[in-house]
Amino acid sequence: MKRKIGLIALVVVGGVLIGGAAYATIPDASGVIHGCYARSGGALRVIDDGVINCSKSETSLNWNVKGPAGPQGAQGIQGPQGQAGPTGPAGPSWTIYVVTATEPVPARETKTVTRSCNAGDLALAASYDMFDDAGGAIDPPYRSERTAAGTWTYTVYNPQSSDLTAFSLGVLCADTTP
Repeated sequence: MKRKIGLIALVVVGGVLIGGAAYATIPDASGVIHGCYARSGGALRVIDDGVINCSKSETSLNWNVKGPAGPQGAQGIQGPQGQAGPTGPAGPSWTIYVVTATEPVPARETKTVTRSCNAGDLALAASYDMFDDAGGAIDPPYRSERTAAGTWTYTVYNPQSSDLTAFSLGVLCADTTP
């Protein structure tokens, strides 16, 4: 009967040890592996330090312990030039042109002059020049606006007592068809 009880006790203790080993947390939650080194004989064993401690004749060892960060290392040498990337898609191929016209502006009158790009094209910007009969430049009050995508309108006033022979309007246009 004693043998039976001893055998049962051995099976229970073995089951607890095997179950404990299966439940052991190696490495621990911080990623550290704990072990014990026997000073006499050099035996080494891995342990779950939450369950088992090293004996007095062993030295405790830990692997994968993270220490403080070291100083920044020196800049490395530049690597080789990389390969050329693929060719990108073609950008828009716009044709840029200018539409101009010259018209007279009667003395002390307001005149609206409109110039349009070709149908479907875009008016990008406009400018004007205004000269008196002697060829001198005049800077009269005016209003400028792009009235539609392809049209620019200038409204000018001639403050002179004589007609202006040259009011010139230029519109910068872009043909945006692909």
